[in-house]
Amino acid sequence: MVEIVGGAVLLAGLSAKGSSALAIMNEVAAALLCVLMALTVIGRVRRGDGLRLFAPALSLSLLALVELSFRLAA
Repeated sequence: MVEIVGGAVLLAGLSAKGSSALAIMNEVAAALLCVLMALTVIGRVRRGDGLRLFAPALSLSLLALVELSFRLAA
């Protein structure tokens, strides 16, 4: 559920400019989604799950990190 809400806020905030409330929510959602997915990957690796099981979380974490870096660089 958290992933869905975070993804929705990321998509909604892509059109936001500057330091509007929606842009700030987008940055916070991207950071929290990145941390959440990184923790999910760590938990999966510790359990010994294969790449097939934690690849979606890893890719979502990397995409959120890229979006956050582009947003903060602009």
